[in-house]
Amino acid sequence: MKEVKVRVYTVLSGPCTGGPAVKSSRYTELVQKPTGTGVVGTAVQDFACVYYNRKYLECTWGGNPEMPADARQHLYFWHKGLKQADECPAYLISGGTRSGCNFTGKSLPEFSDINFCVNGSSRAGPLETTFYSLQIQNQVKPDTTKTLHLQMGPGKQLELHWDGPVWSGPLRCLEWEVEHEQEGPDGEMSLVRS
Repeated sequence: MKEVKVRVYTVLSGPCTGGPAVKSSRYTELVQKPTGTGVVGTAVQDFACVYYNRKYLECTWGGNPEMPADARQHLYFWHKGLKQADECPAYLISGGTRSGCNFTGKSLPEFSDINFCVNGSSRAGPLETTFYSLQIQNQVKPDTTKTLHLQMGPGKQLELHWDGPVWSGPLRCLEWEVEHEQEGPDGEMSLVRS
């Protein structure tokens, strides 16, 4: 029945730091309040935010198997620049249920703690409340690349080359992910990420 706080720091090493590993002076903090602030076991799960190309923020969350079917979630946020908490400007809907928030057109400060609260209600009573805190510059995902080159390499291996996206940071600090489908021996297609 105690509040739990977890701080996550960013650690960079390799060519992006030009030497030894560097630990960020800022951190992302997750705060889990004690249960008892709503129907136990009804808190949203897998809360995550992505700051797309430093243009807009989108936060999503997953439902909970214990959550009543008629549950309705609400997201509130606040930071130093706000006089009071504000509600999500545009909810994302999945299967008729609120599953996220889109902050397009809403100015949110970088390098400042932004606090989020997801709560809600149902006929069974209030949902369990969850709190999150993060800084949006640590959640950036750049645009996808616009140009992709595909050619047959030595040994009949496919070679992919791509141009970097329009990005204000150093390209060497981006991590690239390639998804492709692969047919297994049973003829089933599976998605492979590398």
